[in-house]
Amino acid sequence: VEAAKQKNYELAESALLQSTRLQQPDAYRAWYELASVYGAQRHAEAQALALEQAVQLKPNYAEAWRELARTYTMQKDFDKAIAAAKQSTELDARDKENWQLLGFIYFDSNSYAKAIEADEQGLRIAPNDETLLADLGMAYGRQGDHEQVMRIYTQLKEKDPLAAKVLFDEYIAPRPVASRSR
Repeated sequence: VEAAKQKNYELAESALLQSTRLQQPDAYRAWYELASVYGAQRHAEAQALALEQAVQLKPNYAEAWRELARTYTMQKDFDKAIAAAKQSTELDARDKENWQLLGFIYFDSNSYAKAIEADEQGLRIAPNDETLLADLGMAYGRQGDHEQVMRIYTQLKEKDPLAAKVLFDEYIAPRPVASRSR
């Protein structure tokens, strides 16, 4: 872990792989840290494999499930990403980050109604979270629910003016129709 902090990834990988072979009760943690090393090196497939090992050894490790969902999302494997994110929400339903990630994955996979459900669940936990509120507004915008977008825009104007502007520019402001030349 210290080698990884110093960006000596070769040493970190070697030491962590050795730790995973020791068959200790906390080997899941070595796999999780190894996944971080692979992530820092942008080796998404190796990162996913290490995280899969971590959750296999410790199935109730919500943080590893969340990171696995992120990794699958980067790989555009939305089915696996959604399954992993759902697992993290089941294991730790009170963590707004789990719900936000699930909403993001649904949004990214064009499942806007499900993104809305996840974002709303996250807002039940953290009602003043501007990022969740903005995410919810974008999901409603993609669904075409102008009334909900306006409601969220009004709430965001005071909480996060920049997020409100993005929501306004993307989903409220009229867009000019491009002229076609023949």
